[in-house]
Amino acid sequence: MQDPRDDEDRYAPRADWDGVRWSADGDDLRLLRARLGAGAEPDTALCEAAAYGSAAVVGELAGQVRDIDGRDGEGFTALWQAVCRGRAENVSLLLAAGADPWLSQCGGRSAGGLALTVPSLAPLFERLPGASGATAGERALQREADQLIAVFDGVHAEGLSIAFVAGLDEEQVIRRLGADPAGHPVLDLDRAPGPYGTGPGGFDPNDRDEAQNYAGVTGVPGGCVLMQTLGHRLSSASLMASLSPSTAACGVSFHLGGGTFGASARNGAIEWSGELPLSPTPDVADAWWLFRLWDRAHPSSYGAREIAYACWTAGMRLTDSSPVGGPPRRWVRVGAAEG
Repeated sequence: MQDPRDDEDRYAPRADWDGVRWSADGDDLRLLRARLGAGAEPDTALCEAAAYGSAAVVGELAGQVRDIDGRDGEGFTALWQAVCRGRAENVSLLLAAGADPWLSQCGGRSAGGLALTVPSLAPLFERLPGASGATAGERALQREADQLIAVFDGVHAEGLSIAFVAGLDEEQVIRRLGADPAGHPVLDLDRAPGPYGTGPGGFDPNDRDEAQNYAGVTGVPGGCVLMQTLGHRLSSASLMASLSPSTAACGVSFHLGGGTFGASARNGAIEWSGELPLSPTPDVADAWWLFRLWDRAHPSSYGAREIAYACWTAGMRLTDSSPVGGPPRRWVRVGAAEG
């Protein structure tokens, strides 16, 4: 049985936020008030509470802060953090408390500008003074991006590695992988059904070490899609460079240990490589915003936005996700091709 004194220790007066964990399912208002009463600064808690906490906590903190537009350690306001996590109740409370929806925070973007691209949040902002609607061209671009995200919705991304190469057919891609197309015929799924069409005696696509050495190659309108069931080689900068002379290529991989990594190249030159950030930096590409990679409110769509981002960056527009989910049309050994 828990010692009642432990509970009292929890509420002992202290002027900091150590040990406080915010929860949208219901925060401990008694603990919040104990800390505030002891002198804990509401300003230092508001941004995190806006992202993770309940409306009750955000409402209480918002009424006590000195600066409703104060920035957190990342340089963002509470309103920005609430928008990025789709916390509509918290957004409404912060706006009512005077938060500036159009305050420029990163790359010229504002919390309100982000929210206007999200159907569930846009009604909270579109009638506010200073709201400027998107142009017809911007709306069309967002619709196109959203349609591409929808193509990949439902793809199981964990462990997956995907690359898009524009303008090349399967045989051209296989040669750039350092292999002979004649030795890598189109799969006969009736003869070699296996998982992902590897067939009896083929490699095991669920073996992490073995699967690293193979890439599926599928020609599609506008180029080729490469996929690995478990791997990260298709997000390699060196591989993107070798695939992209006279064209563009972009790959992403979803590491089992966490994080999404990728690279893009054009005409053999690397344009970007590294981890896809969860929070923006001033130099993120316009497509990072367009595909709402800042949106932390929809974990169920994990993978779809990142794959769509890579497809778009390579200049391709798929209408079918099957080349990404497999089985591919051909398997090619890529162990020696990565460089």
